[in-house]
Amino acid sequence: MNFWEGIYGQTAAKTVLTKLLRAERKPQALLFVGPDGVGKDFLAIRYANLLDDPAATGEGDVLFQPETFREHNRLDEPRVKFVFPMPLGKNETAEDGPYDKLAKDDLDAIREALETKRRNPYHQIDLPRANIVKLSSVRDVNRFLSMSAVGVRRRSVVVSDAHKMNEQAQNALLKNLEEPPERTAFLITADKASSLRETIVSRCWTIKCESLSDEDVENILVEYFDADPEKARAVAPFARGSTQDALRFLDKDVAAVKERVVVILRHAFARKFHTALSEIAEMTKEFEKETIPLLVRLVALWFNDVERYRRGRSDYFYIEHAETLKKFNARFPDVRFDEAITRMEEIVDGVERRNVNPNVATHNLALEIAAIVRPEMKAALVLDPAKG
Repeated sequence: MNFWEGIYGQTAAKTVLTKLLRAERKPQALLFVGPDGVGKDFLAIRYANLLDDPAATGEGDVLFQPETFREHNRLDEPRVKFVFPMPLGKNETAEDGPYDKLAKDDLDAIREALETKRRNPYHQIDLPRANIVKLSSVRDVNRFLSMSAVGVRRRSVVVSDAHKMNEQAQNALLKNLEEPPERTAFLITADKASSLRETIVSRCWTIKCESLSDEDVENILVEYFDADPEKARAVAPFARGSTQDALRFLDKDVAAVKERVVVILRHAFARKFHTALSEIAEMTKEFEKETIPLLVRLVALWFNDVERYRRGRSDYFYIEHAETLKKFNARFPDVRFDEAITRMEEIVDGVERRNVNPNVATHNLALEIAAIVRPEMKAALVLDPAKG
């Protein structure tokens, strides 16, 4: 009996959720935490629909039909209330409903995004100017809970990207969690538990979602996003187990990017720092904001290949540069990469989450690469890139 048909990975989470479905007493609040693009929303949406299916919960005589699993991805009220980041309307106040002051273009975009989400629960809704989960959206949950629900055994409120709630919105959600209506489940997705108030987390059963395997990312891209299988296979290794990250790079010429990264590495290791920086600048023109995370991931894959070589393995990502890997290891047999990769990931985090100046971040990135074989280069790092 496969309740999770069509959902890739997340074996541990599925096992826990299956037990909760069949339990006599079900938790009224679940918190799904994990990286973007690993299927948190998909799991929450499927679980919400299964909760209302007596065949899935073991409360009916009808057998569960796995072939109808796509019918269990619905986002229709009054069964499921889906709360997600939306733009603010002109002159919108906390007393307005979430849709009251939105322009027609915004409403059309929301309608289209929800329809796409219904067809493809891996789709991440990303609307213009939608930076927060609005207080009005959380308050609208009360309207949903007051609706007549004829024919619905259990209702669910799915709050997507809950880490984008401000303090007021979190307080409003907390009030519902403190006294949840009977036969109602709150299913919350967030990047990490620490991004939410402890009083919210303490009222939830936490479901941890892990990064996907390269094979799972590849399959999702092909099945749900109609990606070319070869392109999906090419980007999956540096997507870090995230469908969303893979989608960002799906239209890139991966082979060309790999060649450029090898050139950057060669210049940096040959102590031609300024040449390496110029190469990164050229790469930036093409990839814009994706340049830094893409470059860091491809550099990390290079170092992973060096480690594979040292262990006698031959399953390289840069298989076409096996001889270069051999020469690098012969020249720098004792060089370690863990700390450098950690620092480069911190640079990515600074760009994506803290609005660090991209030019300063690029400068630091080139220096970090060079400093792997030339430690004195660290002295040139900008220690506070946010002020650069």
